[in-house]
Amino acid sequence: EYNHAFFCSSAPIHDTDGSLIGVLTIMGPSELYQHHTLGMACATTNGIELELQRRDYYNRLTATNKLLSSTIEGLSAAIVMLNEQQEILRYNRRFIEIFALPSKDYQGTPFFTLFQKDSFPKRLQQFRESFSGISFTASTEAGTLTDVVANIKIIPADKEGSKVILLSFDEQKEINTLVNKFHNLNAIYTFDSIIGESRAITEVKNLGITFFRFRTGRLAGG
Repeated sequence: EYNHAFFCSSAPIHDTDGSLIGVLTIMGPSELYQHHTLGMACATTNGIELELQRRDYYNRLTATNKLLSSTIEGLSAAIVMLNEQQEILRYNRRFIEIFALPSKDYQGTPFFTLFQKDSFPKRLQQFRESFSGISFTASTEAGTLTDVVANIKIIPADKEGSKVILLSFDEQKEINTLVNKFHNLNAIYTFDSIIGESRAITEVKNLGITFFRFRTGRLAGG
């Protein structure tokens, strides 16, 4: 009975997943009640829910950006992302290292203000198509020359964004090292490669040759 003299207008507050997390209540003496009080309570809780959604979106966007940054920083290749105007959106540390660029922030910088455009093959100067495995010598505006193998991936625009140009560069000398390493792993060995002339080694060789002839039906040359 004590509370009969008061009015109460309440509206629920929902989390981003729709679960109830609270209630906003406006109350006071019944003689001060206004018809728009409930509407005011609903408008306030709606604002609170929109702010919760904004914060949730911001947190998820921040987490995605951190994941993307960690991923491209962990790559051995130089990575740089451009917008349609060929301005740098994102890059990794390897991009600075390979081309010996001054250490500073390059976001928003036009790509070809860092490089001599003519040092790039003509089909790469406009970034209109995707290519892979293009070898050339890139020259920076400072005159630094780097033999690289480039890959270009054009990511088409979607409804919520614009076209993105993804570039990756590997140093040619690193590619050569990998090729040589792979070639060495595929070296061909024969029975003559077995070192030793003891009786035990000779018997093992003869046994291997006999088994090879049996399995293949061919003479075991070498």
